[in-house]
Amino acid sequence: MRSQAPSRRSFLKLARLPADWFLAAVLLVALSLYLLGLSWGLPNVESWMADDISPWLPLRVGKTYLFGWHKYPFLHSWISLFAYGPYLLFLLLSGGLDLSCYPRISEACFSDAYTQLSALRLVSRGLSVLMALGTVYAVYCLALRLCGERGPARFAALLAACSFGLVLYAHMGNLDVPHCFWFVLSLYFFLGVLQRGHLFDYAAFGLSAGCAIGTKEGIIGAYLLTCAAIYAAHLRRELRASGSTGLRDLLAASLDRRLLALVGSMLIVYAVSINPFNWSGFLEHWKLWLPSQPRMAGFQERFFEGYLDLFRRIALDLRYAMGWPALALCVAGLFYAPWRRRWSAVLLLPALSYVLFSIVPAKYAPMRFV
Repeated sequence: MRSQAPSRRSFLKLARLPADWFLAAVLLVALSLYLLGLSWGLPNVESWMADDISPWLPLRVGKTYLFGWHKYPFLHSWISLFAYGPYLLFLLLSGGLDLSCYPRISEACFSDAYTQLSALRLVSRGLSVLMALGTVYAVYCLALRLCGERGPARFAALLAACSFGLVLYAHMGNLDVPHCFWFVLSLYFFLGVLQRGHLFDYAAFGLSAGCAIGTKEGIIGAYLLTCAAIYAAHLRRELRASGSTGLRDLLAASLDRRLLALVGSMLIVYAVSINPFNWSGFLEHWKLWLPSQPRMAGFQERFFEGYLDLFRRIALDLRYAMGWPALALCVAGLFYAPWRRRWSAVLLLPALSYVLFSIVPAKYAPMRFV
């Protein structure tokens, strides 16, 4: 496969805002959309949005991480707490926060709970805005690595920026935009693994994929076929280089330090995110997602009317999220891109893997899953 990818140095250069007026305009439009109405529902001490973890889970994450459990991993809660840090320090120094109630954090800990907890919720929403912008930029970098041309990359960024789903969930303090950001970033390094196979690409893919799973585990299904493709491409490259297909060469290729770096970084990030040393909390966390669990069975009984209906609703959600013209253009691209560059079809693997191993087993697919 001939690489048209930017080098590692080029990616680090791309990580800064490029001198590209069209992309800058896209990011400005996206920022305007994501900030519009960001304070809706405030002031309030509770969120009106399902699965919004702000601000209570980040504020209580230390105790929950060590002794309790939650239905989602804790990576984004720690990131949110870090983002809360400056404001919490200000409250502490100004007398607006009473730490004597720790770890039983409640409204009583704050001198003006409605104002102060609303400010923390705005910090969480601002974090989602930044990660939504990061998702748009990661889409740009991904498309640029895929085709090597700025025109398609700019247009891909525009499609992502104006997606209804991204606009909606950029306003929330939940986990949908953060894990989407890590996922798209991991796809950039996925292409790097396939194109170049440098140690940096393997480790970066493992870290970003670990962050995606450590944010929201529902994305894990997207990595099954993706990692299988990485392993197959790795074996093909290494065995071709060695000129042998013997068992010893196969074992050596499988224990290559790049694969170990990928697996190790992914598992370490996930372990740090979920804390398996809190064994009882770890087990309770995973029990919640078992298909036999009453909560999951209730969801399936309520929403599942057969696989045809499931795929129909996925198609409808995509239509709502993108609109008919953009969706039709993207569907056409699914056929045109592999015809233009055959290997570009590998990007269909994560989407197919997610549907097969996350959505289909769950038998449940609200728009934010899609």
